[in-house]
Order: sequence, then C-alpha cells, then structure tokens
Amino acid sequence: MFRGGYSTLEAADGQFQIAAYFDSNVRESLDAPAPTFGLILRGRKRHGLRAGRLNVSGDLLGQVNLDAILAEESQLLVNADLRSRYRISRTVLLQGDLSHFQKSFYGRTGSYAWTHYNAFFRFSPTSRYTGWVGYRYKRKSLEATERFRFGEDNLEARGRYNITSKIFVEGVMTGSRIVHKDFSAVAVTDDTTLVLLDYPQRDRGVDGLIHLRYRGKAIIGMQAGMGNITSNSAIGAFTSLSFQVYVSGRLRPSAYYHVVFRLFQKRYEHPEAGGESRYRDPEEQVQNLAHLRLEQVLGGGGIGYLQISLLQNETIFNQRYYDKAMVEIGLKYEL
Repeated sequence: MFRGGYSTLEAADGQFQIAAYFDSNVRESLDAPAPTFGLILRGRKRHGLRAGRLNVSGDLLGQVNLDAILAEESQLLVNADLRSRYRISRTVLLQGDLSHFQKSFYGRTGSYAWTHYNAFFRFSPTSRYTGWVGYRYKRKSLEATERFRFGEDNLEARGRYNITSKIFVEGVMTGSRIVHKDFSAVAVTDDTTLVLLDYPQRDRGVDGLIHLRYRGKAIIGMQAGMGNITSNSAIGAFTSLSFQVYVSGRLRPSAYYHVVFRLFQKRYEHPEAGGESRYRDPEEQVQNLAHLRLEQVLGGGGIGYLQISLLQNETIFNQRYYDKAMVEIGLKYEL
C-alpha cells in the first residue's frame, strides 16, 4: 500500500534466449571483411507497478556475445529502461522515460554508452486522435583512441489519427541540437584540406516522418522521412531521405514471420571534404536493411526463431559504408 490509500498492482515476468550467430563482417571493415560465428546469451527481466493514476514499469536486458573465432570481438551489452505514466485526466497523460545502454568489449577498446531521458504530454481530445508534445535528451560516450562525449537535445511533436479501427496515420516533427563536446569543428580549404578549428562541432537539425499502418490478419506499415542538418563544421551538414516498409503475419497457427526493408540516403553539403564523425557508432546504426525473422511457437512456453539481416551502415568516415550479413538461430523462453 502507498500512503493516501492507493491500492497497488504489481506484475513481473522475464525472458531468456540462447542463439548461435554468424556475422560476415564483425569488424565493420570496408574492404577486408572478417567472418565469424559465436553464441548469444540474452536475458530480460520486466517489472510493473500500478498505483491509482500512476503506472511505472521497467525492464533490464543483459546480453553476452561470445565470439568463437575472434575472441576480442566478444562483448557484453546491458540495456535498462524505466517508464512512468501518470494520468492527469481522461484525455491527458504525462509520461517520462529513462534508458541506459552500454556496450563493452572483452578484449579491445571501443566501448559505447548512451543515456536517454524524455518527458511528454500525451493528449487524446477525440477517440480517433492522439498527440504527443515533449522533450528528449541523449548523452553519448564512445571510447576509441580517446574518449568522445556528445549531448543531444530534441523537441518533438507527434500526432496519430485512426482512419478506421485497423488503419492509422502518424506524423512526427523533431528539432534537434547536438554538441560534440570533445570533437572540434573543421573548415575546408579550396584544395579540400581539412583544418581543425578551436571550438567544438555543433549541429542543428529538423526531421519529419510520416507513418501509415494497417493491422488486420497481417500488420503492414510504411514510413517515409526527410531531414536537414546544419553545422558549424564543414563535414557535418547534410540532408537525408528514408523509406521503410514492414510486414508481420501468421504463416500457420503457431508460426509467424516478420519482414523489414529500410533505405536511407545522405547528401552532404561538402561531399568532396570527406572527414569523419565520432558521433556515429557504426555497430548501432541501421541505415539500409533487409531483415527476415521466422518464429515457431513450441511447447512449454518456448519459441524457436531464425533471423537473417543484410546491413549497410556508414562508418565513422563520411560517405563510406560497410556491408554485412548476420544470421541468428535460437530459442526464446518466457519465464
């Protein structure tokens, strides 16, 4: 019981996965891919608490990648999420989230971490429309030859309209500011030589996204987006276009499929300059993607799955992309 006479409701569950994986380019190389395979152990614990108008939930995920060939590529990943929802009235909800992700390698440098906070007002003036207005902040840290830190502010407005009970359309507008705290802005001379400046790189951006989804016997969705980033650094300014389509459905009563295609294109303001951005962790970004996942429900609360992904991500070097294929086959159990 809480003081004030609130009754509480608690719920907890968990999940465990074990899988074998193949990675065709584990080091994200441009021209000398190193294939490898290994074992994934993944566990997730969820907990929820409801007290009157307040709903709080959280989950903790831990994952170990054990590389069988290139032991230095073995890594530990931890992701923690805390979500809170407070209903102010029948039509207005206040929500806030706190997330932390961390990746650490066993045998080499290259750790990566981010912490994410957000607070939003969610309002539903009619049964068909829901809107969100709020603020996000993300703090990133990457370890390379030295430590690089970044702060990212975002103001976001989002609206969703239910055309029918099965179809909705959603629009998102985001304004962003990124401060590269340990990474200097650069200028480019006429001969494309890059010159370090005596102040950090700062970027400002505007992004828009349209999302349409149908939910019937299958779930079918499409997203299209565009963005524009301006920067005080010659290598930081670009425009982007993105498109994504996804389909999920049932193959038979106990078997399911999920398919995703994503295309992402960048056009830099100074393509001749090249340069690099330490803001990107190439292992985390998914810019161009073809993804297939098949799931089979087993007895005893288990699910067997096969997952195949083809990726193309930008490296820390502008306009230079690596390719990789990933295959994962495993078992997932609800606890």
